[in-house]
Amino acid sequence: MTHPPVSRITHHASRIIIPLLFLVALAPRLPGLDRFLTSDENTNIFFAGSDVIAAFLRGDFQGTYWHFYPGVTMSWLDAVGMVGQYLLARLSGVSLPPFTEYIYGDILSLVIANRLPYAILTAAAVPAIYWLARQLLPESIALLGALFLAFDPFFWPTPALLTAMLRSPFLWYCRP
Repeated sequence: MTHPPVSRITHHASRIIIPLLFLVALAPRLPGLDRFLTSDENTNIFFAGSDVIAAFLRGDFQGTYWHFYPGVTMSWLDAVGMVGQYLLARLSGVSLPPFTEYIYGDILSLVIANRLPYAILTAAAVPAIYWLARQLLPESIALLGALFLAFDPFFWPTPALLTAMLRSPFLWYCRP
């Protein structure tokens, strides 16, 4: 398979297209992050997020492993979200309980913090897949595929995210 020729216009345009794809993919994922609560979200946030953070702070690294699929991904993303929300609130002068109490607080106050990292990572996968696909396919096809992913309403849950992330190394391997 021959590599599609890359014109100067395409090369310069990709510097604009990649950040735009990220923003286009992120925009539909941000509204409504706090709108609903699934039945297992309480378990996922407190076990995958809060318990893992607490174990890490205690130095109990075996306790940072969460065995449900995809436990490590969920644990780290939940932790990043909760730490980020806590630091942002602390920097803005909000009075907060100690961090280890905060992460076990009201579930509704933690929902956005736990969902936002998933939205950002999913949105980041779109330009990454575009960047890899354009090395195998014509620019217009790669861009169209990325736009389909950007607006795919089901390209949000963790299984879809992991599928995309597993697809990216495959595209990298197949490049000419």
